[in-house]
Amino acid sequence: KFVAEGFGNGEFVFDHLPAGNLTVIASRHGEALHREQVSVSPEGSLTFSLPLRAFEPVDVEIRCEGKS
Repeated sequence: KFVAEGFGNGEFVFDHLPAGNLTVIASRHGEALHREQVSVSPEGSLTFSLPLRAFEPVDVEIRCEGKS
């Protein structure tokens, strides 16, 4: 989890991650604003963009998807 703020869409890159599918959830004051399924590349990189303007901070949570 982390807090993001800034101008325009948020662009995020994380490296050295294990392979897998993840869910990114962006919220503000407990209200979900964006939810997206993402995957870590075979090289261990996760790249995603939040289509939100974060003049006011947003809470970002990245969750591992459970197996069904």
